[in-house]
Parts: sequence; structure tokens; C-alpha cells
Amino acid sequence: MTKKETKVSQVDELYVVGVGASAGGLEAITKLLSKFNGAPRDFCLVVAMHISPKYKSELTAILNKRSKWPVITVESNQALGKGQIYVTPQNSNVHVEGGYLMLDPLPPNYLTAPSIDYFFTSLAKSIKNRAVGIVLSGFGKDGSMGITEIKKNNGFTIAQNPDTAEHSDMPKAAIKTQMVDMIISPAQMFDEISHFISNSKAIATSPPKKKSIEAIFDLLEKRSGTDFSQYKPTTIMRRINHRMSALQMNSLSEYYELIKESPRELDYLFESVLIGVTEFYRDVEAFGNFKKQLEQMLIEKSTGDHIRIWCVGCATGEEPYSVAIALHEILGPKVNHHQIQIFASDIDERALNFGRKGIYKKESLNNLEEKLVSKYFETNDEIHYKITKQLKQCVLFTRHDISNDPPFFKLDAIVCRNLLIYFNNDLQKRTFQIFHYGLQPQGILFLGKSESVGVAEDLFDKLGTHKIFRKTNSSLNYQLRFSRMRRKTEKELMNSNKNEIQNMTIVDVAKETLFHKYDHPFVIIDDQAEIKQVSRSLRNYLEISEGAMNANLYKMANIELTTVLKALHAQVKKTKLPHSSHIVKFNLYDHPHYVKIKITPLLYTVDDQQYYLVAFIKITPDEQLLELQKKLETIDFVDLRIKELEDELATKSEYLEIFTEELESTNEELQAINEELLSANEELKSSNEELETGNEELQSANEELNSANNELKLMNEQMIAKEGELKNEKNKSQRNELIYRTIAENIPNGTVGILNEKFEVEYVAGKGLDELQAEDMIGKSMPEMNPSKAESDRIKKLCQKTLKGKPGQIEVRYKNRYYAIQTVPITLTFENKIKILYLVQETTEAKTNSMKLDSALKATKLVVFEYNFEKDFISPNKELCQLLDIGKIKPLSEADILKNIHPEDIQKGKELLKKASKTGRIDYEVRLQQSEGIRHIRVKGKIIFDAQKKPLNGIFTLLDITDDKKLLNQVKESEERFKTIAESAPVTIWITDKDNNCTYINKTWLQYTGSSLKECLNDGWLQFIHPEDRGKSMKKFLEASRLRTNFESEYRVRKEDGTYGWFLNRAQPIFDKDGEFDGFIGTNIDITDQKEFTNALEKKVNERTSDLKNSHDKLMKVNLNLEEYAHITSHDLQEPIRKIRTFNSMLKNEIENNAPAVKLADKIENSAARMASLVNDILEYSKV
Repeated sequence: MTKKETKVSQVDELYVVGVGASAGGLEAITKLLSKFNGAPRDFCLVVAMHISPKYKSELTAILNKRSKWPVITVESNQALGKGQIYVTPQNSNVHVEGGYLMLDPLPPNYLTAPSIDYFFTSLAKSIKNRAVGIVLSGFGKDGSMGITEIKKNNGFTIAQNPDTAEHSDMPKAAIKTQMVDMIISPAQMFDEISHFISNSKAIATSPPKKKSIEAIFDLLEKRSGTDFSQYKPTTIMRRINHRMSALQMNSLSEYYELIKESPRELDYLFESVLIGVTEFYRDVEAFGNFKKQLEQMLIEKSTGDHIRIWCVGCATGEEPYSVAIALHEILGPKVNHHQIQIFASDIDERALNFGRKGIYKKESLNNLEEKLVSKYFETNDEIHYKITKQLKQCVLFTRHDISNDPPFFKLDAIVCRNLLIYFNNDLQKRTFQIFHYGLQPQGILFLGKSESVGVAEDLFDKLGTHKIFRKTNSSLNYQLRFSRMRRKTEKELMNSNKNEIQNMTIVDVAKETLFHKYDHPFVIIDDQAEIKQVSRSLRNYLEISEGAMNANLYKMANIELTTVLKALHAQVKKTKLPHSSHIVKFNLYDHPHYVKIKITPLLYTVDDQQYYLVAFIKITPDEQLLELQKKLETIDFVDLRIKELEDELATKSEYLEIFTEELESTNEELQAINEELLSANEELKSSNEELETGNEELQSANEELNSANNELKLMNEQMIAKEGELKNEKNKSQRNELIYRTIAENIPNGTVGILNEKFEVEYVAGKGLDELQAEDMIGKSMPEMNPSKAESDRIKKLCQKTLKGKPGQIEVRYKNRYYAIQTVPITLTFENKIKILYLVQETTEAKTNSMKLDSALKATKLVVFEYNFEKDFISPNKELCQLLDIGKIKPLSEADILKNIHPEDIQKGKELLKKASKTGRIDYEVRLQQSEGIRHIRVKGKIIFDAQKKPLNGIFTLLDITDDKKLLNQVKESEERFKTIAESAPVTIWITDKDNNCTYINKTWLQYTGSSLKECLNDGWLQFIHPEDRGKSMKKFLEASRLRTNFESEYRVRKEDGTYGWFLNRAQPIFDKDGEFDGFIGTNIDITDQKEFTNALEKKVNERTSDLKNSHDKLMKVNLNLEEYAHITSHDLQEPIRKIRTFNSMLKNEIENNAPAVKLADKIENSAARMASLVNDILEYSKV
């Protein structure tokens, strides 16, 4: 392959990350680069940051100090390379062409340099789906068009979270395009870029001929390192179908093509497959039972003991933190007496990062009691709650795949809830074996409510009603294998390596066959016996010992094999030849085992390091040999045992000889070293004499250095203190800058900005920009932005005046709105030029209100003025002077007002003013003496005090109420006349309001009932009505109130002595001048005498009726004669009466709005009714 072809190939594999930034971008770029390490990656990074053309850029030097990757300033025709950071220079645009960066001159009317849109667009066209575009902090919209182009070419796009950006305009503009894949902080971007590139590579290397579903599984495995083929297929397919439904896709092949075009989709699918549903104290009742089991377990723990708990599939960490809270609650103050280790594992790195931060929203804490939240969480905004440091120290988050990675061990409890439901039966069984292996005796297993140990019932016993289990003591031959990659069948392995095998020689194939098909397990070690490679199962010979992980063969080997291994390894290192041991007998699980160990040095060194192959050849004695051994044991056990001990002694002697030879060689080396040390000692003696003489000189010099050192120490302390002061000042400066910027950008109904000497806008911010954008105003002349020439000239004069050092303020009109402009001159230290700081606030509403207030004051003739207590001064006020009958408008004093007040009111006014000096408010009436006569004035006001409660100023209003006074006096006179008449009336007079409450009742009622006026007001008068009459009378009254009609009723009233008298109550409604109902006015007339007379009359009538009854029989005969005559007569009389009543009814319908006519019609109706009744009576009489 030629050099050019190699270069093209490298470019085709290179991913290019373009970063666009402006104001505030340096901090964001620094946070982004802080995650870059020194290892080269398959991408490079190009920074296009807006740089001022007037100053030399130091960006490359700054980033070099802050990044582990080399940082280079771009030159034209610059070749792109992996693991490099390129920074665009000032006064140039940059674009990508092939695998090179090219510099371009700036266009004549450029706005910013370099143009991020121009760079991103070229990046998208040249690099296509290997392009990554990042938009960081900055003003304006640069980069948003380029982001769109990168996304159209299937690249990856990221925008900085606006909340983390110093200036959020550029990120927000990019987000508005809806072409941004992720909105995150700069510190998170490196991981996302790495994910995107790894996903893209996984897709690029996926076998093209596989079915879509298999290809998707392969991609997921490459993305996560997890073999999802061991999960329940229905679960995975359900999640894939869910993603396809969300994307409105119908086939797996179509979805697979989307993944190939957009590698980011792999992350979305991975997140969808990992159903991270969790919460604090999930299933509170079950968790409470788990807590009780923990309490029982902790009783058996002693001070200093470890507490080890593993939370499998922890997601975002709520569950392990819940366990930590439970342990802290159980142990209380004794929590520090134990070493608590809670291992929180998951395969989702993002969820683990979330858990490590330990910050949760308030809604996720609903299951926790308030006291637990306040005890174990911290919050600043009542929205986000952070786990306390003490709790966080107990939890270790780690990425762990239960299907591939070795487990934690010596565990007191395992929490695995709602994870096993996604595994197939084989993986479930294997997982339960892992849990059984990792738990200590009597260890606890806590599962989800939908899970069980059905596939491994012999390993765990159930505790209680919830899914809590205890490890059984059953022995288990663990067949656990752990690998980061899925085991493949031989057929798959051969298919995957087909291309490699075709390029192998026969010798290579033989080597591969020997390595993979070797009959005995082996390890490869180095000179220090560190294990570098393992083949086949070595569980009979090696084991993991307690303590820190150690991969040394001597440390891991069975203790009975250690001596043999050490001696054999020493022999091989010495001779450089293979050596085998004799057959070694050792015990494992109380059973004898036999092995022969062979150590062979590898033919070739690797990086000048010699490695050795250590094979463990298992020896299995046949039955005949064992039978012979039994016979020998019975026949001649002593001789056999002696022979065995002699062989063992010979072996030990051989090993001892080897160790002796090593010791002798070591001793010779030590002897040589000792001789060298002796000669060096003599040299040191002579040197020591020289040093002693030099020491005296150094001692004198040392004293001088000590004094200088003390001075330097003092200076250093001063510098440290100064550095601290500078740091505090810097923090204050940054804080103040943030405050000023926040204030500027959030000024309500206004803007703040800076103008240069040409009155052009250099900076502007605030909520009052309306439809204008800040970038649209930059560089424009502020006076010329007002279309009115007169207003423009006024603004220009204000700016000219301000440049001369005089602050100013004017109110201008712009597009039918009013604005107040305030200006002050400022000098920026770094430019040494006078500029104008201005504040514009809309005053349209205030202006409108002011005009309305002026109109209202004129309409009401209200006089408003301010009085200065210290200076005894009132500003000239035309309306006040007119009211006081002062011809000339001039400043006034207290004396000017007092001399116009009526002499009788002066003392009262002074007393009220003295009282107001304490309360701060004044409200009274005075009389003013004018040439036209006395005027009544209402005075209201509020007094403003200083810190010592001394009056400073007062705001007062004067209102002429003379006419109101006259009208009030007339009303009072009218009321007095009415009360005089009412009180002297012989009948009861009462008045109610529109709500039917009694507001007045005269003394006639009070004297009769022996009550007071207070007792009878509102509905108090009802208590004097007889209980039998009260309800009926009140019903009539309320009906009349509803209909607004006259009212009449009779009822009994309780007298002062407790007896009851009859009263006739009549009332008519009252209406105000607007015709609105205003209550009733009525009278109560004592009709007791009439009632008694009526009763006596009825008694006499009854007596007379009895007499008449006796005469009835006598008249019957006469009546028969008259009946016929009366019948005829009544018929003739009734006919005209019926017509009268009919016509009268028709007449009432016509005149219903004429009250007098209606009354007459009613009288006609009554008369006709009486006439008809009389005729009927005559007819009846005729029947008597």
C-alpha cells in the first residue's frame, strides 16, 4: 500500500469533532477538555472560537496548559490527525477539505471571525457521518445553520445546556433548529462522543449477511459488552418494538438501517432495553420486612465487623441509598463501629453516574418520612435533594454485568429486585448460584414481588410472606465461568475466524490447535510468577485468597503445591529448559488428588520479558492401582510408607539443593556487594573529613540562610495572605459580574447598555428589548434608531452632554410609547475611554396613569402637596394657593396655612398633627376663612420618618367638602324631624334595610315590650312575637320583600308583663332615587280592643244563631214559595254580573301599568263579586 493510500485510509476512519464557541466559551472548552486523557483516540478536535481581530490570540497556549492532548494552531493545508486539538487563528475562516484544514481570508462585511456556520458546513460535506458538531456558550446565532448541515449528513450534534452557559444565545439558537441530539454540560460531552464513535464502529464492523434481529443483538453487545441473548426474547423484542412504534417503523430491517445511518439510536435502544424503574423504599411494606431481617442479622455482628451488601441492578441508586438509610436507622450512633460497604452495580454507566452524584428531585422522595428526608438529604431550593456525605461514603457504584463478571463475596445480604424477571431460566439459575456463592452462611437475599427462587429452590429458604430468602447450607459444586464476551459455538467461532484462517500457514494452525485443544489446564507466568494468561479450569489447583486481589501464582496455588511450584520455577529459570515435578498428592475437600506439574519457558520473549507455561497434569490412578495400594497397605504398609517417605525426602533434598545453590549464588553476590561497600566506606571517610571542613563554612552560611529564610517565610506568609485576598476579590468580582449580568438581563420593562463615543450600541441587555434582538442593535447609533427627528435630536443632545461628564435624564416617545432614558459617563479601565452607560425603561403605563391622575385631580378638585418638616417648606402649588386665597403662586410655610384656618380649629389641628407624628397618618376636617366665607376642608396625609422616628416629609391632600357639609346638615335635619314625629306617634313605626334587617323602631314598641333598641335591631324584634304567629308572619314578610309589595299581617306581641296583645302590622317598600329597593317602612297598631270586641260579638252572634235556628222551620214553608221566584230572579241578575266581571277582567289586562285604574277595576271586581254573592245568598235564602 502506498503512503498516499495509507493517508486516505486513515482519513476515512478519522472522526472530527468541531467545537463552536464565543463569549464565555473558554470556560466551557476547559471543562470539555478536562475529560480528555493522554491516550490517542480515533478522533481529533477543531476549535472555532470567535476571537477579536485587534488582539493577539493566546488560546492555543491556554488550552495547552489545560489539556493532555497536544494543541496546535491551524495553518493552511493542515493535515488532520488522531488525538490532536486544532485551534483556528484570528482574522481567518477555516474549512475542511478531504483530510485537511484550509484557511480562508475573511469576507468584507463579516460579523464574527471565524464563522462557525462556514466551518460546520464544510465539516458536514467533507466528513459526513463521522462529523460531530458542538455549540458552546456565546452571543448570537452562529453555528445553528452548521449544526443543521451536520445533522442532515447523519453526524452527531451537541449543544451546551443553556443553564450551564455563561451566554446562552448560541446554544439556544442551535436547540431551536431541533437538529440537536443532546443538550448537556461540557463535562459530559467526552463520554457521549466516545459512545457515538464506538457505536458507529460497531455498526461499521457488523457482519452484513446476518438477519436484522441478530445484527441488532450484536450491535447491542458491542455497545454494552452485555450478551442480551440470555435475556427473555419477548422482553427484548417488546422494547425494540416500542422503539419502532415511537419512530413509526414497520420492519426490523428498516430499523436496522436507521441504526446504521444514526449510531446515536443504539444509545436510545440500550436505554429502552434497560428499564430503570426504581424508587426510595420501593414497596414500603416489603422493605420494612427486609429492614427487620437486617436488624436480626446485625445483632450477631461485633464491633469492627464488616457489613457487606450488594445491590444488583441498582439503576440510579435509590435502592442502595435506601439500604444505607435503613442501616443508619438501625445502628444509630453505633454506625461508626462497623465498616459498611454497599456495592451498587448496574450495566448502565449513565445511571451509575447519576447515582454517584446522589441528587434527586423532591417527587422521588414521596415514600420517605419527612424526618428521614431532613436527616439524610440536603437541599438549597426545595426541589433538588442531595444525599449527605456520610451516607454517600457507604455506597460504592460500579459497572458490573451479572452474566459475565465475577461476583462480590463474603456478603451479608444481596438486594436484586425486578431484574431476574428479564432473564431466561438458564441465566436465572446461574445467577442464583452466583448469589449463593457470594453470600456468607445465613446470608439474606431480597427479591422483587414478581420474582421467586423456583429454578434454584435448594439454594435458598423463604423467610416470611415477602420475597426475602436465606442461604441454605447445601453443598454445591459451583460451575461458574466469567468472561467479558459471550461464549461461541465452534461453528460460530470458525465462521468468525474464517478470513483469518485462510491467511494462516499449517504451522500457525497447528499452534492454534495446540493452544486451544491442549488437554491440561495451564497458566502463563512471568519471572515473578505473576499470572498473565489462563487456559481451562484451574479451580482444583488455584483459589482466590482473602484480602486484596493478588494474581501471583504462589499466592493463589494450593498450599501443598506452593513449594513444588517455587522449586520447579527456580530450576527452569536457571537452566532455561522445561522441567517436570514428580506426582504430587494433595487434599481438596477432604479427598486426595494427584497432579504432575510441568513448567516450560516460552520460545520467544515479549518486550524483552521471559514468560513460562505452567501445566497442571491431573493424574487419575486406575482401579487396579488403587486395589494394589489397598493390598500393600495391609501387607507391607511400613515398607511402602518408608519408600514413599524416601522418595519424598529425595525430592526435598533435590529442592533443598536447588535452594542452596540459589542461596550460595546470592551469598556470593552479597559478598561482592559487601566488598564494594567497604571500599565505598573508606572513600566516604575521606569525604567526611572534607565535609567536616566544608560543614563549618556551611554552618556560617546556614545562619545567613536561616535569617534570609525567615525573611522569605514572612514574605511567603504575606504573599499567601495576599493571594487569599486576591482570590476572595476574584470570587467577589465573579459574583458581582454574575449579579450585574443577571440584573442587566432581567431588568423588567427596560434595557441597560453601553454606547461608544459615536453613540453606537456596544452592549445591550434586558427584558425590554421587545421584538428587537440584542445582536440586531449592536453597532447601531442609538439616536438614529428613533424615527422622530425631534426625539432623535433630544437623545443626541443628552449623549453629548453625558460625554462631557454630566449625567442626564429625558423622557422620549417611540412608536406611541413613552420611555425614560438615564445616562451616566463611565470610563472602562482597560480601554481608558469615556463611554455612556444608559438605562431605558418604558414609562407608558406610568405616563398614562399620570395623565389620568391629573385629570382625576382636576375633576375632583383635590389638592395634593408635599411638606418638608425640617425646612418648613412647601413647593409652589397653584391649586393650594387658590384654595388658601393667596393671589401669588409662591413657596409656602406652615404659618401661611395656619393663618387661614378658623381660630376654633387651630388647636384641634395641632393636637391631631401631634398625634399623627406618632402614627404616621392624619385624617381630620378644618374650616378655612376665605373672602367668600367659611369653607370646610378634609385633610388626609402620610408622614415619612427617619431612623430616629423624626418626621422628615409629609404627603397631604386637601378636599373642599363645603357642599357635602351643607347636604349632610340638611339630611341630619330631615332625620331629626322624622325621629321627632316617629317618637311622638301613638303607633309603632319601624324601618328595615334591603336585607330585611330592622334598622329603626320607635319608643312606642320599646315601651310596650319593655325592651331596648339594641335588643330589637336586625331580627331581635321577632323574640316578642307569639311562637304560633312568628313563622306565618315572617313568611308573609319575606314574600312581600321578594315581590317588593305592600305587606299586612296580624300577630300577637308579648307585653312587658308577659301577656300578649294583638297588633296589625302594615308596611310598604322604600325605593332609592335610582328605583332600587331599599327596605320597608311600616307601622304596628295595637288592635287588642278590636279583637276583644270581635270575640264578644261572635259570642253574641252564636247565641242569636241558636234562636234563629228555631225560627228556621217556621220559615221553610215560606221559602218554598219564594224558591221558584228567587231562582228566576237570580238567573236574570247573574247574567249582567258575569258580563260586568268579564269586561272588567279584559279592562284590567289593558290598564295593568296604570295603578290608579287597576285599583278602580279591583273595586268593580269586588262590588261585582259581592253582588254575585248577594244573588247567590238570595237564591240560597229562597231555599231555606
